Amino acid sequence: MSLYKDASLAMIPTAYKDGKLYSIRPIPEYGAEEVTNGDFATDSSWTKGTGVTISNGSATSSTGGVYIVLNQSTSIVVGTIYQYSFNVTIVSGGIRLGDTSSVWSNTATSSGIYSGSVTAANGVIYFTSPSSDFVGSINSVSVKKVLVADGDFTFTRGSNLSATRVNASQLIEKGRENLLLNSNGFTTSWILTGSGSSLGSDVAGPIAGVTGKALTMVTGALLYQTITSIPLGVMSVYMRVSSGTIDLQLGDPLGAPYSTKTLTTTWQRFSTLDTASLGGLAIYNSQSGTTINIEIAAAQVELGLVATPYIESGATTGKAGILENTPRFDYSGGATCPSLLLEPSRSNLLTQSEYFGSSDWTKTGASVVSGFTSPEGLSNAYNLVEDTSTGVHRTFGLTPTATGLYSMSFRVKANGRTKVGLSESSNGAFWGTFNLTTGVVIDTEASTTGKIVPMEDNWYEISITGTSTIFDLRSGIYALNDSYTTGTPLTYSYTGDGTSGLYIYGAQLEAGSYPTSYIPTYGVSQTRAQDLCLGAGDASTFNDSEGVLFLDINLNFPRPDLTTITLSDGTTNNQIDIRFYSTYFQIFIKNAFYQLSYNVLSISDFNKFAFYYNNGNSKVYINGTDYGNATYTGSFSGLNKFNLAWSSAAAPFHGNVKQTIYFPTALSDAELASLTTI
Repeated sequence: MSLYKDASLAMIPTAYKDGKLYSIRPIPEYGAEEVTNGDFATDSSWTKGTGVTISNGSATSSTGGVYIVLNQSTSIVVGTIYQYSFNVTIVSGGIRLGDTSSVWSNTATSSGIYSGSVTAANGVIYFTSPSSDFVGSINSVSVKKVLVADGDFTFTRGSNLSATRVNASQLIEKGRENLLLNSNGFTTSWILTGSGSSLGSDVAGPIAGVTGKALTMVTGALLYQTITSIPLGVMSVYMRVSSGTIDLQLGDPLGAPYSTKTLTTTWQRFSTLDTASLGGLAIYNSQSGTTINIEIAAAQVELGLVATPYIESGATTGKAGILENTPRFDYSGGATCPSLLLEPSRSNLLTQSEYFGSSDWTKTGASVVSGFTSPEGLSNAYNLVEDTSTGVHRTFGLTPTATGLYSMSFRVKANGRTKVGLSESSNGAFWGTFNLTTGVVIDTEASTTGKIVPMEDNWYEISITGTSTIFDLRSGIYALNDSYTTGTPLTYSYTGDGTSGLYIYGAQLEAGSYPTSYIPTYGVSQTRAQDLCLGAGDASTFNDSEGVLFLDINLNFPRPDLTTITLSDGTTNNQIDIRFYSTYFQIFIKNAFYQLSYNVLSISDFNKFAFYYNNGNSKVYINGTDYGNATYTGSFSGLNKFNLAWSSAAAPFHGNVKQTIYFPTALSDAELASLTTI
């Protein structure tokens, strides 16, 4: 570890935000504050747009209808890099920061702190509302010259919430979204019917930091909000009554189901699952001739089978968990320290990955029961229970697709049956069987690859990879009794006892040569976009003459796709390009092939690589071993970016990353060996 102090760039998965992966080195340094009165302590130094006021430490736009909200002349030097930040509270509309010639920040449409670095093009900074609709307040504005860049990566994955990870508690963590607006205010976007119905004052709420609302409803009154319908989802809301008990109806404002909920004097979270089409949330007073007075709080509508922890929303929907551009620090397999999970784009072709009660899943010799604890820690797993017939005991989901190479995975836990099979059920072209007591693959079809990974609470992720030879691919999971020893589960027959079975959760079928992390689906197939991690460091970080690039990575080999890690100036003329492909890796220097030295077919876990260059000489160390030296011609010029991808962001790295470290000096052989020893 003593070597690490000499590094100019080090990424060890420790911290992130949406769109950013932080490096622990270099430590950024900034100059003096360029903004005057950025805390809005006085009504001065800013030119205010129409309807904008400054007071109580904030600049407030109360009515919208103005493009330039605020502006100020500064001493910013054009062409210089600056770090900016501001805090905004959004009531409606959006706001962004920039100068006369360029936009600095993305348009903020939700409350929070926004920050980033930009190259200044003008000395006057502006807060603008692109649609002239900003209503809200701004405070804590800061712009400072960057003296030492932060070395952080820009991280992107796309615009959906289909990515998951295994978190530090060894639970699957998803992206979640409260699809309601103003989820606790119950005014904007909500409709309250019935003459005499009214929304009253705030009351003490059921959750820390969340207040409730008093609500009066006449007979037949509704309080509701509609959303764009989702194919499978759950609505939830906290409710109570001041005395006695009251029965209410909770349901979908666009139709069934409505269910009766009995309120008491204690806050309770009530929920209703809609397995067909959910179009919002409605509270209905069905009591004849009775005006009721209740308290409500924290309404939520979300995809899934069960209500998850409440997410506050305002003018936009509320989101939590693994968001669109959130780097995934993954703890799969019981890891105590995380690694950065980077994966290609994949689609879960199964339309119901959790709702095994759906008609999408055909049961043979078995039935399913809901409500069991899953690897999420929620009650959204099913029990696959065998009947007393003699034959196969299974469920399968039919997925029309093309022939080719596929990976199939399930999350499964023993419940009387400790052996389980996966199969392409229509003809068994590829299959595998697994032991949930010993945690091993029992048997596979000759060309099939099977894998089993332990999870929390005796759950396992089991998977098979093989080639489908027919158009209709069926993802089937089979309970197997203790007598099973080997062979395809497709035709394995036994007499069930009517009670034994398997807990099942998280079914996935994807085109590809290896299984990737879980992609949840709720009525339609979902695609997780590829992870892309780019742009760490600048010219001051790297040394054109000498240096060492160190990687601690798991490559998920063998693989058919090219994946790369690159240090360059953005061109192939000045680059160190490490390419991983099939069962080996290659290194290109200045666009010239350098070395093919290591067959990674033996790699099953993390491995440590160090690439050394020094004025025309280079060498590679892997896991403490020197894999050879070579010379290259010419010299580097302008190395300024480190990408977990090729220079053009093509061929991004796919695998797990524990560390990426750059040293601006040529380390000794002893240091290289020490650095890379497992």
